[in-house]
Amino acid sequence: MRVLVTGAGRGIGFSIAEAYLAEGAEVVGVDRDIASCEALERLSTKIRAEQLDIAQLNEESADDLVSRLPEVDIIVHNVGAASSSSFMGANVSAVRETFESNLFGPWLLTRTFVESWSERPHGKSIVFVSSLHAHKIRMVPDYSCSKAAVEMLVSELCVELGPRGIRVNAVEPGAIDTWSDPSRDDHRMHVEASARLVPLRRLGTARDVAFQVLNLSDPVAAAYVTGSVLRVDGGLAHYNWLLQLYGSAAAENARVEELFSDR
Repeated sequence: MRVLVTGAGRGIGFSIAEAYLAEGAEVVGVDRDIASCEALERLSTKIRAEQLDIAQLNEESADDLVSRLPEVDIIVHNVGAASSSSFMGANVSAVRETFESNLFGPWLLTRTFVESWSERPHGKSIVFVSSLHAHKIRMVPDYSCSKAAVEMLVSELCVELGPRGIRVNAVEPGAIDTWSDPSRDDHRMHVEASARLVPLRRLGTARDVAFQVLNLSDPVAAAYVTGSVLRVDGGLAHYNWLLQLYGSAAAENARVEELFSDR
């Protein structure tokens, strides 16, 4: 089994690469950062790192990458970007880069691989790493909109590529802790506050996501699964914000009553 993972140099992508290696797969890890590529190659002799910025992908570079690789059975589109800005504050070039990384690059790379699979396509699998923000606002519109587009692409490819035996699915991570530093009080407090919103009362880990990517790409366990979006969020999508609102209101009312009861 040969797997290609984009954005494999850190975070969720790195854990996905590790998980496939543990299953005995040969892995091609794509990342735009040379140091991350070097870190990947130190993981195992069964991993090959390719330095490539998905946002800069064009037909020529996509053809070149595919032609240099042994036949790949599974593609995991993990790379993701965001401008980290509001709609009015976003730089146009940064917004364009978000869509190039999250949608157009994966679109082009998928098409190029599928063309190379034309003779023996059956058993191939494509997994996109989407986000809970595909349908819940994040106040970073370019990111949310690009992930919503990714999930529609999954639906489109499911129908178009299904007759060829190619399965296309996505995982939809919620609050995944890939950045916190336990030694910093501000990070720890943010993680603890965020975890209180999750029914399972903890943030997810990169490994939580990686294991579900493996599940969706498994040719036996998920042989009849395509066009699906698997939420990996500890139940966060079901968080009722009214509970917090009413809780805050109740606390405020109690505080006011206490103030006036002393008079």
